[in-house]
Amino acid sequence: MICPGCGREIDQRYRSCVYCGRQLAAGGQYPPAPPGAAAPAAPQQPASPGQPAAAAPQPTTVYQPGAPGLPAYGQQPPYPGYPGQPYGQPTVQMPARGYPPQPYGQAPQYAYAQPQAPYAPGYSAAGSRGSWVLGLLMLLAGLLVAGSTFLPWIATPSISIPGVSSTATASITGWNTMTTGSTGGGGFNIVLSEEGTVFLTGFFSLLFGALLLLGAVIVFFRKRVGGWLALAFAVGAAACAAVDIVMVYWKMEGLSPHVGLWGFAGAAIAAMVISIVSLASG
Repeated sequence: MICPGCGREIDQRYRSCVYCGRQLAAGGQYPPAPPGAAAPAAPQQPASPGQPAAAAPQPTTVYQPGAPGLPAYGQQPPYPGYPGQPYGQPTVQMPARGYPPQPYGQAPQYAYAQPQAPYAPGYSAAGSRGSWVLGLLMLLAGLLVAGSTFLPWIATPSISIPGVSSTATASITGWNTMTTGSTGGGGFNIVLSEEGTVFLTGFFSLLFGALLLLGAVIVFFRKRVGGWLALAFAVGAAACAAVDIVMVYWKMEGLSPHVGLWGFAGAAIAAMVISIVSLASG
């Protein structure tokens, strides 16, 4: 059977042309084409000798409604290879994995890391902020170091006083060692050196106490910078207290360190711990 729509040979058992979709009927009866459908092409006459052959007519694709797997009349067929994609519509490329699909024609929106505020080299965001708690603790340690100057540093043996049933114990403060010396002769003394004894007077407890107070103020505003300064001052204070304690036990026979010297050493060690915590948290 020849299809009147496209002129191609088809099986007569078909009720519609497989090439152009023209609906067919048995017995040579063909229903009229729907409005707007192209008219059947006229059969081509063979070319005369010496004349060029006419171009073969292009088949007109007409889809009839109700055909299985085909759209309604007047609609374009699906684009081959993309099920459900309308013919003539641009193909939307799937976005990269990990990003949500973007509307066609818009640039994909990517989530970039937010820029961090610039900080000075070597300091983190936390290190640029101060700490009131650590600053107060460092301030207290500095006050204890400076205050130990006025407490007894050296305890002398008990002395029996004639006519008195009890005994008395004399003591020497850090302030006494700085203002009167070990013999009580007076004058300002930084270091006492007699018979191989190198004793650091209360001048160093006052000095390092003031430096620790300065480090505490810096910790209030810059925790890391103040921590480094306070650590250096605390190490110096602990070294001075250690020298005095060793000299009292080693060179001063019959004498012993008293509460002021132990308080000097303990406050210096406490300042070291606070400064290390400040550096670790910054």
